[in-house]
Amino acid sequence: EEFLYQKIHNTEENLAVLEQVKKTRTALFSDSMDLKKGGKGFLLYTPVFRDGEFYGYLVGIINYDSLFDVLFADDVVPGYSISAFVEDEKVYERGEQDPGLQKRWSHEVNFDYQNLDFRFRIWPDRQLVGQEGRIIGSTLIFIGVLIILLMLMALGLVLLMQRANKRLQKEMLAREQAEAAREQMKKAMMQSQKLEAIG
Repeated sequence: EEFLYQKIHNTEENLAVLEQVKKTRTALFSDSMDLKKGGKGFLLYTPVFRDGEFYGYLVGIINYDSLFDVLFADDVVPGYSISAFVEDEKVYERGEQDPGLQKRWSHEVNFDYQNLDFRFRIWPDRQLVGQEGRIIGSTLIFIGVLIILLMLMALGLVLLMQRANKRLQKEMLAREQAEAAREQMKKAMMQSQKLEAIG
C-alpha cells in the first residue's frame, strides 16, 4: 500500500493517468515500472463511481512474468523462444536466448495498446534448426502460423486486461453493496433500540 501510494502520488505521469482515468471513466495502464516484490510490470487504474459521483480508484498490479507465462505457456509455442519488450526494454524472456539464432531466425510483432507499446520477438530453438543452420521446410510454414499466433496472443493480452478490469469493478461493486447493507442493518438496529427505549 505504501508503495502504491508513493507511486501514484509522487510521479507526474501517474497523476496525469489518474486524471485521465477519472475524466474518461475508463481503465488505463501506467508506464512500465520496477515492482516492489521484484520483476517488472505496470499498474491498471480503474475508476470507481458511486451514484454518478467519483468514489476513487481500483489499482491492479500486473507482473509481466506472470502475465506472459500464461500467454506463452510451453505447450502453446513448443520449440520456440520468445522475448517481450515494452518501450524497447526487455521485460520477459523464455527459451534459448542464443544471439546467433535470434539474429538469423527471429521475427517480430509489434502491438500497441493504450499507452504501452509491446514488441514480441520469436525464433526457433536449436532443435528445430538443421545441422547446417537451415530450418526444415515445414518449419518455415510453422513460423508464419506462429506469427499469426503471436498476434492472437497479443489480442488475448487485451482481453485478459479487460477481464481483469471487469473483475476488479465487480469486486468493488460487491464491497459497496456489502457496505450499504451493513449501514442499513446498523440503522435498523439503532431504530429498534430507540423504539425499545421508548416502549
